[in-house]
Amino acid sequence: MTDSTKRQTILDAERAVNEQYLNEIERLIQRHPQRVRQIAVVQSQRWTTSSPLRLGIDRGATTGVIGRVALQESHPYSDMMDQTFYIAGWYAKKDGFEAVNWTAPIASLFFQGRSSKHEIAPSVTGRRTFVLRGTDLVDYADEVETGVDDPFEGMERSLAIPVAPTRRRHPVQPVQSEKHRSIPESTETEEQPYISTTELHETESTSEVNARRRGLRAVEAVVKVMKLPKRGRMGAVLPTMQSDQYQLVTAAGDRGLVLQGQPGTGKTVVAVHRAVYLTSAERETERVGRVAIVGPSDHYVDHVKPIISELKEPEAEIQVLSLPGLLKKVAGLPLKSKPGDIGRIESSWELGREIDSFVRKMPDRPVSAPMDQRVRRVVEAMQRADSSEIGDSELLTWLRGLPSWNALSGETRYLPMLATVALALDSSEIGNRVGHLIVDEAQDVRPLEWRILTTSLLEDDGSLSLFGDMNQRRSDWTAATWEQLAEDLDITDEAGHCDIRELQPGYRSTRQILRFANQLLPRGERAEQALRDGPQPSVEKVSGPERTTRTVDVAIDLTRRNPGMVAIITTKPRAPSVVFRDRGWKRGDWLHSWTRSGTTVVILHPDEARGLEFDAVVVVEPGDFPENVGRQGVLYTSLTRANNELAVIHSKRLPRGLRLPR
Repeated sequence: MTDSTKRQTILDAERAVNEQYLNEIERLIQRHPQRVRQIAVVQSQRWTTSSPLRLGIDRGATTGVIGRVALQESHPYSDMMDQTFYIAGWYAKKDGFEAVNWTAPIASLFFQGRSSKHEIAPSVTGRRTFVLRGTDLVDYADEVETGVDDPFEGMERSLAIPVAPTRRRHPVQPVQSEKHRSIPESTETEEQPYISTTELHETESTSEVNARRRGLRAVEAVVKVMKLPKRGRMGAVLPTMQSDQYQLVTAAGDRGLVLQGQPGTGKTVVAVHRAVYLTSAERETERVGRVAIVGPSDHYVDHVKPIISELKEPEAEIQVLSLPGLLKKVAGLPLKSKPGDIGRIESSWELGREIDSFVRKMPDRPVSAPMDQRVRRVVEAMQRADSSEIGDSELLTWLRGLPSWNALSGETRYLPMLATVALALDSSEIGNRVGHLIVDEAQDVRPLEWRILTTSLLEDDGSLSLFGDMNQRRSDWTAATWEQLAEDLDITDEAGHCDIRELQPGYRSTRQILRFANQLLPRGERAEQALRDGPQPSVEKVSGPERTTRTVDVAIDLTRRNPGMVAIITTKPRAPSVVFRDRGWKRGDWLHSWTRSGTTVVILHPDEARGLEFDAVVVVEPGDFPENVGRQGVLYTSLTRANNELAVIHSKRLPRGLRLPR
């Protein structure tokens, strides 16, 4: 049997197990469609601590098996558990296979191997990571412990294989075992759209690449997953979660956590799975009843919500919110608002305190009208106030200089102020409080927004997890360091310290894209930790009149090489939308997207692109992107949204330091 035939045989066997698992979950759901009840606890749960299926989920809320663990034949629980078990979203046992919940303590053996703190970690002999497309297995990668030949050898023969899976088969493309993988000493490549992941850049040595990869598990599976076309939502990345990411996901939920990471290091992956983990019944008494994830935009919500729906348990309460959307809802304002420059006063803690005091003392506080009208009455009363009502002279001057209500209520910069007024009138407007608050892109949250989140959304004894990158900071009025923010939010210990972690390497963008974008960073912060190579970013200077049409041409050209999603990021998104419409493209299912012949281009303002990823990106007129404190955080974020290809179109001078690729 050839190696490729053997791999296909193994993959077919694993796909059959996956089919059995999915069928078993579906059978249990159909068996009890109208009621929620506990299924009898099997004996092995005494050591796996893996919860049975909790009914009440729908068929779409399940995923396939994500991995497999092999143990020594004489492992300590061999009287209760076979020599191998699977990792999945739900507990299932049938026809010679057993799958445990990924949040169960025993699942740490899959994510961490023998470095896990679980008592039987020394018995691990190997781990198999599956590459998923939807619920189907399309490939796998094995990791074998030192001194072990093939821990899965012969195990497929003991499986009760059903009829061939009904899901569409995908041809297997070999992924080398971690045990046998090597990286060539030199490389000679033909011209091609993409450079192989095992080929080295001319400025990087074999030892440097090996050192970067050595600490990763299932690295080729990781690369394969990263190269799958983007579809506007987070893909199935749980199988390839790394040990350091798993440690952060499973960190204690009763104290503060801060995670710093450059673009594409997996911050959002950790944030999403941490929410599911903290609410899992596997944690028993440590389980958090309600969790909220707050992200930077409605696009972010669309990106992460589906994966949470697939993984969370039915009784878990996980809110996924965009910060602007939350503020608009609280204030009773329409969904659309105009981005603009943000000032110090409308960002400040002090404004919140003044608003609370003013509303509390109002003799004719509005109580019965719709919330937006009540907020308007308070704001207009504050604009008319004198020094006896608002003692801060600077704030009083600022209030008197505010624009009309129609302009005020339509600008993003004033949303925190208006939401603060609404909450001062009725604190219940924000909804149920949560025990743990996860904030993604936390470096951009302003002090007044933090005041709303921590005093109105978070329970008094609740805890915080903050995720972000200070190099992507977009405002002069947010905390300049994580240490400062931790102190402002009072999540430091008695010694004034906070648990601040950092993630490396970068899994999304290629090394060429990161190298180009990193020119915007201070020299000491230009670390490159990418796992993949790709084409150099293209930079094209055009005349002002042809900039928009050239942008659309380049975006369409990128769709021919990138079958997923291409994004245009520009401070003036309306102009390219008009061109796409005139060329016969139709509005797509995704917000601000255009589609034709199965290809999709989405057009975003930089504020809407945060936390997202695309196969390719066109960044338009970098010189129009705002600076803060001498840094180009907004532009840096936009340049690093691309997975494979980056193009820059400009007619004005490029920002300082952004040189052409070499």
